[in-house]
Amino acid sequence: VHRVRHVDKLENEDDDGKPLVTDGLHEGFVTVAESLRDAGYRTWGFSTNPHITHLFHFNQGFSGWWESSSRDGADLVAKVEHELDAQRPLESDRPLLAYVHFMDVHNPYAPPDPFDKQFAPARRGKVVFTNGLAQPSSEDLAWSIGQYDGDIRYFDSLLERLLGRWETPGKRPRSVIILSDHGEEFMEHGG
Repeated sequence: VHRVRHVDKLENEDDDGKPLVTDGLHEGFVTVAESLRDAGYRTWGFSTNPHITHLFHFNQGFSGWWESSSRDGADLVAKVEHELDAQRPLESDRPLLAYVHFMDVHNPYAPPDPFDKQFAPARRGKVVFTNGLAQPSSEDLAWSIGQYDGDIRYFDSLLERLLGRWETPGKRPRSVIILSDHGEEFMEHGG
C-alpha cells in the first residue's frame, strides 16, 4: 500500500549518474508514530540505519528523532539511556512509543571482545560478504558464521542492557516488540 520500495531519489546518483532507487515513505501516509502522537503518546525514534532517516521521511510522527551514522549499537543504547535520564518519560503518566532501529549484525561482522571469540572456529578465516553467488573456502565460511553468531550475542547483550532500563518495577506495564528485517544466507541457497 505505501509503495516504500518504489521511490526514486533523483538527487542521489551512482558513479554513472543513474538515479538510485531507495526506500522512502511518502509524507501522505499516516504512520503508527503519528497515530500514537495524536492520541497523546510521547513518540521517540532512534535510527542508525542510513535508509531510515528524516531524508526518507521515516521521522514522521516522532516528537523526538535521533539518527546516527555509528553502526555500534552501544552508541545507540547510550543515546536512548541519555534521553531516558534527561526526560524521565517512564515515570510520566503519558505513554511512550520508542522506536529503536539498530544496524548491528550486518556485514562486515566484527563483534567486540569477547564476543569475537565465543563462536570462532579453531582456524581463523576471513569474513566473506558478497551479494549473489559465492564460493568461500570452508575456513572462511566457518569464520564468517562464527563472527555472525558473535555479533548476534553482542547485540543480545545490548538489548538486555536497554530492556533493563526500560522495565521499571512497580510502574506502568511495558510492551516491547522486536522485529528483524532479515537474516543471512551462508551458502544454504548458493549465496
